[in-house]
Amino acid sequence: MRQRRRRGGWVIALVLAGCSDPSGTAVTGVVSAPAASGSAQLLRRVEVLEQGLAARDEQLQALEQALAERDAVLETLGTRLDALHDSVAAVRTQTAEFAERLAAAEARRDGERQQLERQIARLGASLEALERRLEADERVIASLRAHSPVPNLAREVPALEARVIGVERAADGGLSLLLNAGRQQGVEPGWEFTIRRGERTIAKAQVESVGRGVSSARVVFRREGERVREGDRASTRP
Repeated sequence: MRQRRRRGGWVIALVLAGCSDPSGTAVTGVVSAPAASGSAQLLRRVEVLEQGLAARDEQLQALEQALAERDAVLETLGTRLDALHDSVAAVRTQTAEFAERLAAAEARRDGERQQLERQIARLGASLEALERRLEADERVIASLRAHSPVPNLAREVPALEARVIGVERAADGGLSLLLNAGRQQGVEPGWEFTIRRGERTIAKAQVESVGRGVSSARVVFRREGERVREGDRASTRP
């Protein structure tokens, strides 16, 4: 059986082998109604199959597109992974460098710490020596005060603030100061005043004579390069 498409429809040409008229001529005839119905069903099945194949083709195209997109994503991920590997390698290199620098810094710190410890030990020894000298000096001062011929030197001097109101050169070349504090303020001979300008100590002076509201003190110490001036502060506090 052969099928031929003619004028938009299907015509079934049947060649009946072995069917002929008495003269031996092959008989060609139109298919009967049942045969035509079977052919129509067959055609519908073919159309359904063709539609299924078309749908399969569309699915295959969609799958191919999805595979292409997946390949692109995989390529992007591979590029990112390579970049991450490079970053990890760089971080490891930096970590090794930092570890070396840290070890060197710790070695330097240990050396500096040992040096500081030695310096602290030396300073501690110097401090102990100074404290011993201070104790000895305090004992000497206490002994001098106890046996001093100057009145009131042996007892504690109260805190008193005054001002230098005059500076004179003594006959023996020494320096004599006139202070604006005297008997009324409780000043007594032998008191020692510290002369200051601002926060700097300029000199020290010991009271020799006391008047009613003033006193005369002789400079017993003066810082090198400094001169006592009128207006400088005088205090019994050391």
